[in-house]
Amino acid sequence: MAQLIFKDGYLFTVNYTPVKSNSFNYSQFQEKKEMIIQKRNLVAIAANNGFNYEDTFKKIDFGKLSYDDAGSFLRYGKALDPSLGLYAAYAFRETGNFDKIRSVYDYMILDNPVVPFDVAMLAGKLDETSTASFCPVMSSGWAYRDLYEKFINKEILEATKYLEPGLWTTFSVKGTELLINLINDNHIK
Repeated sequence: MAQLIFKDGYLFTVNYTPVKSNSFNYSQFQEKKEMIIQKRNLVAIAANNGFNYEDTFKKIDFGKLSYDDAGSFLRYGKALDPSLGLYAAYAFRETGNFDKIRSVYDYMILDNPVVPFDVAMLAGKLDETSTASFCPVMSSGWAYRDLYEKFINKEILEATKYLEPGLWTTFSVKGTELLINLINDNHIK
């Protein structure tokens, strides 16, 4: 189940929670809920500080827990909340750790053969897998045009002129109208 969180009328973040009918993941989520909330808080703080995961991570006291970097911290729990895999992939991209991006992808594809677009894009696997969206779901993903350009409909690029600022890809009214027309004309799969 996805929960959309809005702030000042704009999409602030998206939180995923396993549904009760998936009893194993739901119970695992309940056991690890505080840890996942801590990770979501790190992302929110990083989003408010220019999307710099590593600098934000260095300012947090984890007590007895030890993590080498922001990506390693964020990736744990991605089976319960796939957005953690997204955040981890971007944190690893920030530090240039491409092996760990591919590792996030490899684990996520084991959980679900349809992975978030951004994870596949950052891992260089857009041509090898089905993605959960037709374009980057994180705003920062649009900066990697060379990685996604040949994999998305060229008409979508027109809609990207109308992106709203924020953590998650959000289109303005004009951009949304363009996308709705593309969907209605069956140009977006």
